[in-house]
Amino acid sequence: HYLAEKYHATLVLVGRTPLSTDIQKKIDALIQAGAQDVHYNSIDICDQQALQTWAKNLPFELSGIIHAAGVGSIQPFYEKTTNDIKNVLYPKTVGTIMLDKVLAQHPLDFVCYFSSSSALLGDSGSCDYAVANRFLMAYASFRNQRKQHNGKTYVINWPLWQAGGMTVDDPEKLAFYLKSSGLDTLETATGIDIWDKLLQMDQIQSLIMIGKPSRINEIIQRIYEPETQAQKTTGTKALS
Repeated sequence: HYLAEKYHATLVLVGRTPLSTDIQKKIDALIQAGAQDVHYNSIDICDQQALQTWAKNLPFELSGIIHAAGVGSIQPFYEKTTNDIKNVLYPKTVGTIMLDKVLAQHPLDFVCYFSSSSALLGDSGSCDYAVANRFLMAYASFRNQRKQHNGKTYVINWPLWQAGGMTVDDPEKLAFYLKSSGLDTLETATGIDIWDKLLQMDQIQSLIMIGKPSRINEIIQRIYEPETQAQKTTGTKALS
């Protein structure tokens, strides 16, 4: 909606869910909001053949990509099957690589990967979700180092959004997590404002945290203090 209202963008939406009456209503709402045009395709981003066919038949070149695909998980890692793990890993790993390959010829201005704070804070024992989001951080760095690649790459480690698709379904578990961590959920308007500002900066990777400042400082120190100590030992300087 933001892109439709502010930029009157032509939007190309890709998701696994087949086109339905509900999705069509959302597409109509985007047109009413100001989108120049909206194209929706039901594709599994990990299906290389389907993705290649889609990219080949695009009637125009893309100028930007927001890769927000993901499958959440709260099941303990030791209870998961191989397929359970693949379902979580592949959209953010295999899907990311496939998307990069099939759109390699498009004159992109930017590619933005929606990662998660779990890549740095952990995912309460699920493991695969944190690993999948950590991969996005590494791939963004790798992609930026390949100078011949089209478009600058950004990766954002988001917290839970109040109205986001990736959330905790159980209200009690969500309340317990927020209370015990001292963190809070991200409001949509705030998140969009942050996203817009980040894409105007030179910074490649950003961790977004909402909550009590004292608690956030504790968490950040826990994440980065070992790195700082190691750098002091080797005589290098830490950059923030």
